[in-house]
Amino acid sequence: MKIRPSGSIRPAGRWRAVAILLPISLPLGFASSQVLAQEQVFRVVPSVRLTETVTDNVGLSGVGGSQGVGSGKSESDWITLIAPSVRMEARGARLQGNLSLGVNSTWYANDSSRNQNMLSLVGSGKLEAWEKRAFIDVRSSISRELLSVLGPRPADQVTGTSNQAEVRNLNISPYVVGRFGDSGSMELRYTSDMTETDNAAAPRSVRQVWSASATDPQVTGRLGWVANFSDTQVTSDTTRDTKQQIARLIGLVRLDPQLQLRLITGSESNNLASVNTTRNFVSGIGLDWTPSPITRVGATWEDRFFGPGYLISAEHRRARSAFRFSFSKDVSSISQSLVSGVTLYDLLMLQYAAQYPDVNARDTFVRNLMANQAPGVGNPLVGAQAVLTNGLFLDRRVQFGMNLSGVRNSLSLTTYRSERTSLTDRSYALTGDFSSGSTVTDLGGSLIVNHQLTPSTSANLILNASRSRNDQTATGTQLSTRTRMISTGLTTSFSKKLNGSLMLRNNQSSGSTDYKENAVIGSLSLQF
Repeated sequence: MKIRPSGSIRPAGRWRAVAILLPISLPLGFASSQVLAQEQVFRVVPSVRLTETVTDNVGLSGVGGSQGVGSGKSESDWITLIAPSVRMEARGARLQGNLSLGVNSTWYANDSSRNQNMLSLVGSGKLEAWEKRAFIDVRSSISRELLSVLGPRPADQVTGTSNQAEVRNLNISPYVVGRFGDSGSMELRYTSDMTETDNAAAPRSVRQVWSASATDPQVTGRLGWVANFSDTQVTSDTTRDTKQQIARLIGLVRLDPQLQLRLITGSESNNLASVNTTRNFVSGIGLDWTPSPITRVGATWEDRFFGPGYLISAEHRRARSAFRFSFSKDVSSISQSLVSGVTLYDLLMLQYAAQYPDVNARDTFVRNLMANQAPGVGNPLVGAQAVLTNGLFLDRRVQFGMNLSGVRNSLSLTTYRSERTSLTDRSYALTGDFSSGSTVTDLGGSLIVNHQLTPSTSANLILNASRSRNDQTATGTQLSTRTRMISTGLTTSFSKKLNGSLMLRNNQSSGSTDYKENAVIGSLSLQF
């Protein structure tokens, strides 16, 4: 929320309050009701963070840029950020949930018109509404995302704010489950996924999905089956409604205890590429290999309405390492791209799964660990760049992540390449990077190195690099931008609840967007 010159705060969207209050109400209701569980854990941890940033280019402006992006005179500034927040955790027989809610208030010494308040929220919860039969999953987030991958890429939320938008997402998914026979199970689920931003490039959209599935993996010793159906409808404030229906029947063949073959057949209909509904036959094959409890590999190939669609994924974890890889091609949207990237959070959650079986306890441990390993990286739960557009797109994505932890050293590496092609017909105007062309390619990676100097002090090095381009613009020219950010410094614990860090940063870009920035960032974080 931006502060108006008069000091009043811009009114929030009506559903934003729901996005904030619903994840909060779950643990609060859990804490007050003895019906939900006999044994329960409810914890509230308030904290506050003070950050001072001195930068020589607050707007990420520069001279050059073939398209004029980033051109202008660079301006220095001293930025104060105060971020009070509260973290809530609930663990019980019927409810599991956690929520982090905060407000980032920034003040600029040289340009008060930039002053703003920004909400920050990450929450998820699972409520068992009917014992072992009915459940409700809730996920909510408020984050800052890039408006364009071809524009300036700020290293934080206080520089380069002209290329950032507040993205609010709320996902509610009630479902019922049941069993039949000796090994059969079924599920009926409804999902409502609402996304909106404070920028016209990505207006409010609602994705609603009805799905039903049934499976019996052991009809005989080696044979089984899966049947599923989904009906998806996406509505937006500025575009026509899109609909998609997919039905699949999958035969399962257990080749051995570790290897399973999937034979896929089905049909789908949609109006994604044009106003007319088209129907297509679906066929494919899949393979699942689980050589051990700590290693999983899966592969699926299908003939879809857009051509070959596929997903290859693999993950492996040990006590001091975690690896994750995926290679996919499928239809995607804003809300789906928000959670599609491999992050440091994902790798650490995978690595410590055995040590912290309880998801909420593991979440608390991982967040504290990230505060020391990667200070100042913004929201490490947000994956690779989300696409802010009012249309659906075909995303060809490959990504790899690994985390290595030693006695005094740790290393985290995440890389990705995403090629997005607009699927929606141009009977209406597309927004975002698709407004000037139909294909956007984004390649990037992040390296985080942490070395423990003493039991309370560590040295950190963070490297980020990316290359983005739009291959098919309306004028026939190619827009291309390269960015590179280096940040290094120290993090220390003054006491059990007081932490601090001092970082130096260099951030620069060339190509269609041209700028250089140097900054010094000091931060103190106090947990009450």
